[in-house]
Amino acid sequence: MFSMNNEFYNAVCELERAFYDGYFRFSSCEFIAHTKGNVFISLADCQDRDDVRALVLEWMSRDACKGQPYSQEWRNKQFRRLLLAEINSYLGQAFTEKDMEIIYQKLGNAINHDLTMRFIKNGMNVYLLETDNY
Repeated sequence: MFSMNNEFYNAVCELERAFYDGYFRFSSCEFIAHTKGNVFISLADCQDRDDVRALVLEWMSRDACKGQPYSQEWRNKQFRRLLLAEINSYLGQAFTEKDMEIIYQKLGNAINHDLTMRFIKNGMNVYLLETDNY
């Protein structure tokens, strides 16, 4: 777990800057990215920034390409575009919705955490996920 030090504080601040309505709940060590969409990650077991990046990819990728928290489709599309933009802002990437679908298929729900970590350490190149070169 992150200790309450500068690294942890900086990681939380980076998340809060990237996600428009995002906030950190200290009591449960969770970052809530979007309340209506129920998009959140638990930072309780994070050791470093790559762990946080992995959580964002593994647990927010589905909502960024398939999320439907609203009854109107136009609002769902708006939600997905916003969440994708926020994820890109946090990660310093320019993923498309198609990229996020591939990320979700290969990494979503922490199906292969080792692959997620390799993906992050190799510059988050979606092409490598598409071609199974990992």
